[in-house]
Amino acid sequence: MGFDDSTRERFWSKVDKRSDTECWPWMGFCWPRGYGCFWMDGRSWRANRVALLLSEGDKPDKIACHRCANPRCCNPNHLYWGTVAENMRDILSHFPESPHFSTQFKTGVSKKVAVPFTLSDSQVGYMKLLMAAGYPNTQLAEWYGCSRQQVSNIKTGKARIEVPIAILRQFTLDCQPLPRPHKYRAIKTKLDAEKVREIRNHYASGLSCYRIGEMYGVANQTISKVVNRQLWSYVD
Repeated sequence: MGFDDSTRERFWSKVDKRSDTECWPWMGFCWPRGYGCFWMDGRSWRANRVALLLSEGDKPDKIACHRCANPRCCNPNHLYWGTVAENMRDILSHFPESPHFSTQFKTGVSKKVAVPFTLSDSQVGYMKLLMAAGYPNTQLAEWYGCSRQQVSNIKTGKARIEVPIAILRQFTLDCQPLPRPHKYRAIKTKLDAEKVREIRNHYASGLSCYRIGEMYGVANQTISKVVNRQLWSYVD
């Protein structure tokens, strides 16, 4: 991959170059995990990869790895071309207690064996009720402290199929999910049968799911499921 002088100049202008032994932090936009983002050839690139491309050339079968464990660093002396496995071992050597590594990677034991399924029957029943109300798997997984795959297995009947859906009058304190992050609102179904009928009439008259969602304060994906009878299918 060739680089013209303007691209090189634009890239290095966003890097705080220091001594050869120090980290060279990326001063431009960074992704949530801290890696620098550089726009080139019509797409976004990780800044550390571009730094290696400029200094050593491309190696399509390798990824750009850090020796310094600093995702913003663009010092070519702190970078190397490696495999995914090499990168994971390198990160684990810097952060041996990181919760982001699976039990299988650390010990060789399957995560399904090492990590028990801890949800009670009452929690699963309450989760199924929230699923029926349209709450997404990602949100439920965060509330209950389990994986999205576990939530998906419950939703599709691959796990805990014997647990019935909860009934409102049977709710107890042990049914409740884990404390929710502040970014989520309290558990509450915004739609009722009357609103569902109105939504379907609006959609039939030509309004878009996005516009209807704005009117009722719900996601356009939820509106789409309502009009296609994936939700509230029993309402005529």
